Amino acid sequence: MTCNSTITLENLENLQHFGEYLSFSGVLLLVPLLIVKLIVPKFRLFPSRLSTLFVIANLSLNLTILAGLSQDWAQLWIDKLNHSPSTLFCRIQGFLFQFFASAEVLLWLEIAVVMWFVLVKKKSFVELAEHEVKFHAVWIIGAMLMAGIPSFLHPAVPQLGASYCWLTEKDSFAYQICFLHAEMFLALAAGAVFVFKVLRKLSNKVSHDSRLSSAGGENDFVAVIWSYVLRHAMFLLGFSFIFVIIVVFVSNQILEIHGIWCVSLPMAYIHSVAVSGSGIVTFFVLSRVEYFRRAKDECCRNRNVEDEDEDDEKSDYLLHVGPEEE
Repeated sequence: MTCNSTITLENLENLQHFGEYLSFSGVLLLVPLLIVKLIVPKFRLFPSRLSTLFVIANLSLNLTILAGLSQDWAQLWIDKLNHSPSTLFCRIQGFLFQFFASAEVLLWLEIAVVMWFVLVKKKSFVELAEHEVKFHAVWIIGAMLMAGIPSFLHPAVPQLGASYCWLTEKDSFAYQICFLHAEMFLALAAGAVFVFKVLRKLSNKVSHDSRLSSAGGENDFVAVIWSYVLRHAMFLLGFSFIFVIIVVFVSNQILEIHGIWCVSLPMAYIHSVAVSGSGIVTFFVLSRVEYFRRAKDECCRNRNVEDEDEDDEKSDYLLHVGPEEE
C-alpha cells in the first residue's frame, strides 16, 4: 500500500506548535490546581496526596515538553533521519518524559485502588496511611525501571512533529509496548475493575438514598453522591481516552511500516491532543470549584478553633470523596 499524502516539514512544524500550545495551556491550568492542593492541608495528607502527586507528574511532563522550545527541532529531525547520535539534551529529556509518563500510569492505578479501599472496603485513612511507604515505593521504583532500562539500553531520539525526545529509534515499537503501553493496558484493565466496583457501590447508595430522600427530603445529599459517581467515571474515562488514542496511533505506525496503513496528519493531531493535552484532561478531572474556595478560605480568613473543628468533620479524598457511612 502506498500513502497518497506526504507530511511535509511545514506540517511537522505546525503539529509541533500545536502540541506546544496544548502543553502550555495544560501548565496554565495545572499550576493553580497544584497551588490549591498544596494550600489545603488535607490534600497534603495520605491518601489525598496521591492525586496531588499525579498533578505534579502531569505538570512535570508538560514542562518537560515545553523545555524543548530551546531546541532547533528541524535540525534534530534531520539528524535523526540521518541516524546521527542523540544530543545530551535529548537523552535527558527522553528519560524525564518516560519517567513522568510512567509515574502517571502507576499513580492512576494506585488512586483507583485507594478509592476501592475507601469506598468499598471502608478502610479508614489511618489504616491506609500505615501502608503509605509501600504505595510510594511502587510508583517511584516502577517509574524508575520503566524509564531507566530503555534509556540505558538505547538513547532517546527526537519525535517527529513534537517538542520532545522519547524512546529509541531501534526497535522503537517494541520498546514502547514493553516499557509503557503494556503497563498502561494492565493499569487500565486493573484500574477499571476497581473503579467499576466503586461506581457500583456509589450507584447502589444513590438508589438507596433516593428512596430515603423521597420521604425525608434529602435531595442535596443524593446530588452529592451523584457528583461522586460522575467524577469517578470521568477519572476512568479520561485515562482511557488518552490510552486508546496512543495505542491506535502506534498501531497505525506499525501498519504503515508493513505497507498496510498510512498515518494521516489528522491522526497525528489527535495523538498530540492525547499526549500534550493530558494536562487539560487532568485539570478537568481532578479539579472542582470547591477546592479553590477552600484554598481561599485557608489563605484569607482568620481561622479559629471552631473553624478547625468544622474542617475536621469534613472528609476530603482525591475527588472530594470520603468514606461511606455505615
